[in-house]
Formats: sequence, structure tokens, C-alpha cells
Amino acid sequence: MHFRVEGEGSPGVRVGGSPTDNNGTLFQTGYDEVLDKAYADKKATKVSEVRVPNWDNQVGETMFQQAYQAHPNIDAVLAPTMGWRQSTIAVLKNEKIPAGKVPVTGQDATLQGARTSWPATSA
Repeated sequence: MHFRVEGEGSPGVRVGGSPTDNNGTLFQTGYDEVLDKAYADKKATKVSEVRVPNWDNQVGETMFQQAYQAHPNIDAVLAPTMGWRQSTIAVLKNEKIPAGKVPVTGQDATLQGARTSWPATSA
């Protein structure tokens, strides 16, 4: 998801797991339990949500690029995998977004993801 968490009604987007994999649904259910309250309290606004077929990083990157082009004011990204985190960071770097401006998550702790997390390299 890409979303904003600062300011009333700030926009955001989520990149979710494969719609054919229950793990993607479980990831989404977990973070929705927290984020739905932020949406209800107008602390964040979801502006886009995508579920990436087959957990494909390249497809996820393309889908994020499209979401970013439609909503260039997003200020955070929630991704269920480190691969999508990397794909999102690649798009933000290509857009010349300074590191640290848009926090980007990832959950599955791949070796590549861990290497880019310390020190933090989010866009």
C-alpha cells in the first residue's frame, strides 16, 4: 500500500500479495486491522491498492509505477515482501525522490532486503 500518514486525510497506496495466495490475504487482513482505524480517524487515506499476481516483483514494480504516476503525493509504502520493497525503492529512485522521504516497508526479510535495510536505504 502506498499511503500518507501525516496530516488529515493524507493519500496512500498498498501493494498486496497475490490474489490467488491466502498468505497475501493474511498479510492484508493483519495490516487492515491497524490501518482501518487510521482511515476512519482521517489520519491516512488509501488512494490505491493493488494485489500483484504470482508475487512477481517486476509486475509489482510496474503496478507501483502506475500508482505513483496517478498519486505522486504518496508518502509511505506498505509492501508485503522485501522484493516489492526493492521494486518500490527503484521506482522512487528513478523519480529522484530523496532517500528517507517516502518510508517503504517489507516483511519477509530476504537476504537482499536485509542488506538494503541496514543502513536504511528507503527512498
